[in-house]
Amino acid sequence: MQAVLACFQLKQNNERLIDFIGYNTKRVANRLTDTTDEKLLNFVHNTQLLKDEWASSATHTAELFRLAQEQLKSLNRIAEWEPDWIVYPLYMCALQLFKIAEALDRSAEASSQTAKPGDLKQEGYLTQCGRTIHMSLNLCLKDRDPSATNKRYGAYYFALLLFKAYHKLRAHGLITNMVKVLESRSKELPSVQSAFGNRRAFTVTYCYYLGRYYACRKSDYAKGFHWLNMALMDCHTSYKNQQRQILVFLIPIAFLTNRWYPRNHVLNKCDPAKAGIDYRPIKTALLQGNLALLDQQLEHQQLPLLTRDLYLPFSHLRPYVILRLVKLVWKHNHSNWKLPTALIATAIAFASKNSTTTTTAATSSDKSPANDVDADLLDRTECLIANLINKGFVKGYLSHGNRVLVVSKTEPFPRLVRKNAI
Repeated sequence: MQAVLACFQLKQNNERLIDFIGYNTKRVANRLTDTTDEKLLNFVHNTQLLKDEWASSATHTAELFRLAQEQLKSLNRIAEWEPDWIVYPLYMCALQLFKIAEALDRSAEASSQTAKPGDLKQEGYLTQCGRTIHMSLNLCLKDRDPSATNKRYGAYYFALLLFKAYHKLRAHGLITNMVKVLESRSKELPSVQSAFGNRRAFTVTYCYYLGRYYACRKSDYAKGFHWLNMALMDCHTSYKNQQRQILVFLIPIAFLTNRWYPRNHVLNKCDPAKAGIDYRPIKTALLQGNLALLDQQLEHQQLPLLTRDLYLPFSHLRPYVILRLVKLVWKHNHSNWKLPTALIATAIAFASKNSTTTTTAATSSDKSPANDVDADLLDRTECLIANLINKGFVKGYLSHGNRVLVVSKTEPFPRLVRKNAI
């Protein structure tokens, strides 16, 4: 116990303190006799009660959660006046609370299957856990110590736990609020890498969650790619499962940001049986301009895409498939700078119904003159083409009166695919 007291007196963290915090470690018999600090005595008392509860029950109970919550709150009160050394012990308390809450919520979910109609649903343990950990986050953010020993870097540690908790709760609004707070304080906070130091696993996990947020919730694919790519670069090559989790999100975001097609060795790392999503047919649809195949995959993989919040990013792939079709029609039309809208409309209609290689759409489209194509279909096709022009995918303009797409003679289709690829 004196070794624990020495940590607070010398302002240094060590393994004895971390071991003392754990609820499943042996109870320390000695009492604190060299201090009258009520906050410290309260923390020690709560920790000892936590250990006693685990020793008597040997399982996760509501009382164990309550005591772990009290332990974190009591250490929060101590940490308010401590420098940066307290951050990691505080994080270990919060992590312990998170794991207990996670286990209790799993048990509650299993027992809820036998609940009777009309029973009131109780607030989840993860929800309560999130509120308590958020206090630790605020405590670090509000540290106004100008010296290098302030606790502000600790905000990343507790944000990491809150990312995990909020994702399990599907509390996207809370994630948005937290990220906004971190963004507003970005000038006061150190970089993610310097905050986590040599704890690379922390850096990888934080960048992964932040990349998911920007890409899937805000449709900011540039920021999403930045953070997901950072997570992949920092992830050790031996951690295959973690790499696969990152690539599930990075593959579509890399295409939407930099137009990078995934190479085969990257796709091999994303085994559909383990990743839950099969990217090979989607890549084929993009290369062939196969709208039917893309729509088929969006429908077939709808549940895993929705579960991972990837449905919206995948729906944004559609303009690239249409662009591929327009290129095919343009080439079949002998690269003429005047391209009848009817040819494109016919190719799109064909590709939307047929799942075979869509090159045949372009070869058959010359048999459909403009006056044989429905005017409504032509209008919808012009809207699609106008969208491509607006995005900078096509250089040219539409002549609505003549129902013709006039493209640039020098560079009708600006190069979108960069040299690099994942």
